[in-house]
Amino acid sequence: MKTFYVKDLMQWMLFMGLCFFLYPSIGTAQKYEGYASLGMGLPAGNMGDYERIENNVSSSGTQSTYTQKNISFASGFHAQVGTAYWFRPNLAFDIAATYTAGRKQLLTEEKSSQTQTGDVRFQSEAYQLNMLRLSPSLKIKLPLNKVHLSMQTGFLLSAIAWGDQYLVDESKTSGFQQNMNLRANLRARMSLGYTAGLAVNYPIGNGLDAFVSCQLQLQNFTLKSKAVELYTENGANVIGLLSTYQRETIYVRKSFVQPSAVNANEPQKLLEKSMPFSSIVFQLGIKYHFGT
Repeated sequence: MKTFYVKDLMQWMLFMGLCFFLYPSIGTAQKYEGYASLGMGLPAGNMGDYERIENNVSSSGTQSTYTQKNISFASGFHAQVGTAYWFRPNLAFDIAATYTAGRKQLLTEEKSSQTQTGDVRFQSEAYQLNMLRLSPSLKIKLPLNKVHLSMQTGFLLSAIAWGDQYLVDESKTSGFQQNMNLRANLRARMSLGYTAGLAVNYPIGNGLDAFVSCQLQLQNFTLKSKAVELYTENGANVIGLLSTYQRETIYVRKSFVQPSAVNANEPQKLLEKSMPFSSIVFQLGIKYHFGT
């Protein structure tokens, strides 16, 4: 699953050319601005379709109910700081740093029960992902009456991306109860994405503006490695019983596996896996203009 295509680059270059065409004269004023904002992201763009088993209940066997759940792990808290250089009156180069803390989301869940024997089982898998990224973009300003509108488009480059995976497996069979809990730390590769946004700025005096913005952010969280940090069985921490192969995973673009050649003292190698990390972000912030 990819979020960045050649056509995105072509559209961005076309936008830049259009801006230079609309504002061909070089202005004498060279102003800067710095800004900070907080906001909330909603799932959008490249959402993954994951099959989910909601419930299994039967007196003589098990019957499953399956549903599709659309997920983007960028849904959650967003914070952004940035600066812009207005090299023409209505045209600026903008660079921002964005921190996204996705909320913990349940990816799969299965509940089953057997009324004749009393056997029950619960299994779930959840993820919480974070990303710190840089966003160089081009911004164009359209002055209106008391406010002005700004539009921007650019790239997203992940600087650091990390997260956690949570697995739960609880069962009760013939009166015997078992439970397993696992938490693994995730690391991601650098990835390239695309963003476009719209903001409304309202001057409040002394070089300050208040603004609200809406940004579309398209990007993936591409796994690089996974390391088990917590592994318990029936409440006891037994992570020390796991081999290196069971505790650590490296994600690669090509994998050649021979089961007979598995080395318990080396990390497991799996094919690279991408998880959706796109969202529509609504932000409220403040901006300060300086420099001439």
